[in-house]
Amino acid sequence: MAYVAPKAAHEPFNPAPWYASHWEAAWPDHEPRTPNWNCTACRADHHGNVGTEPLLTEQAARVVTGVFKNRWRTLMSVDDLIADVVAAVDSIGLSDSTYFLHSSDHGFQLGQFNIPMDKRHVYEWDTRVHFLARGPGIKPGTDFAAPATHVDVAPTILGLAGLEAPPSMDGRSVVPFLIAGARGAGASEEVPPATRQHAVSLVGDDALGDASF
Repeated sequence: MAYVAPKAAHEPFNPAPWYASHWEAAWPDHEPRTPNWNCTACRADHHGNVGTEPLLTEQAARVVTGVFKNRWRTLMSVDDLIADVVAAVDSIGLSDSTYFLHSSDHGFQLGQFNIPMDKRHVYEWDTRVHFLARGPGIKPGTDFAAPATHVDVAPTILGLAGLEAPPSMDGRSVVPFLIAGARGAGASEEVPPATRQHAVSLVGDDALGDASF
């Protein structure tokens, strides 16, 4: 197993020189400005510094937007890194038995409740992160709505390898959701036997083709 942990898109948000001024025309002009972005009434009854945080100044708002854009630019290098890792696995002929997982440690927090950036609270924009997966039996473009957290990653990795998590380990494997569509003509053969058996042991063979179990 390889664990690759680039610092991007954390501070200091310094893009690679070749991406320093890059911005696609289709990309947004600024960070997500949810209803609680730089507001007063929406946080008046909230706790601690959330309820007393001053409004963002125009200058502070420009800094927030700059951070947002440079985060995206640093992620372009992460994209390059992921592409290189996938290509390396392809080159040694292991793509048919390799799973790639990608996630992050916290959400975006850019101006919500007037807090410029970072994360220190348990609000949705602080805690919700992406979880991307690629590998044999995972259909491109599919997703699942069931909630999962970081504590589910370790048992999921073990499950993909066909191993059961020890009883003392927190979290639950989400492997059945990842390969939920791996049924039908030829589909089940894409999944390594040990991975499939792990999923079947959790939900049964009949349920494996349906993400509603």
